[in-house]
Amino acid sequence: MVTVGMDVREAGEDLLVNKILDKIFSNSRTFCYEVFENIALDSTSVSQSGIYSNRSSLYRPKLVVDGYNDTNRNIHYRSDTETDNSTWQWWFIDLQEEYPIGYLKIFHRYDRLYVFKGFSVHIDNELCFQHTGSSNPPAVFPIECYGTLTGRYVNISRYSDTLRYIGLCEVELYGMSL
Repeated sequence: MVTVGMDVREAGEDLLVNKILDKIFSNSRTFCYEVFENIALDSTSVSQSGIYSNRSSLYRPKLVVDGYNDTNRNIHYRSDTETDNSTWQWWFIDLQEEYPIGYLKIFHRYDRLYVFKGFSVHIDNELCFQHTGSSNPPAVFPIECYGTLTGRYVNISRYSDTLRYIGLCEVELYGMSL
């Protein structure tokens, strides 16, 4: 965590911090905020739409916020999760308090890119991002919300006409505490 108490245009060397600050503020007034690098890391209040093959020892939703963001399951075995096979799949986190969130990264299995087409991200029921392309999203998917959204609940979901699952390796959320 970094405390910023200066002109927001001079805040830190980190490109990600500057992106968040630029998104939240459009002028160069002085503010004092705490900037978090990944507010989802080690969260305990996570859930998902069932567990693939009822194998909770392998596919727990908490594995998505454990800090292992490798998309190759063979390297970090048991560091990803898979939802059950259904037409509506989702993964959910309760951050326990509200944060302005403008940027996130989703890591999903590089060998299962096709199962993630058409996913969406909501923050407190407001749409942050919708993948509408017909091509597979990349295994590491950086997302800037359509605008900075303040919220406590983040939901990643996907609806499909056929039975599918979501396979997530890691979700990183970047926000600020006011």
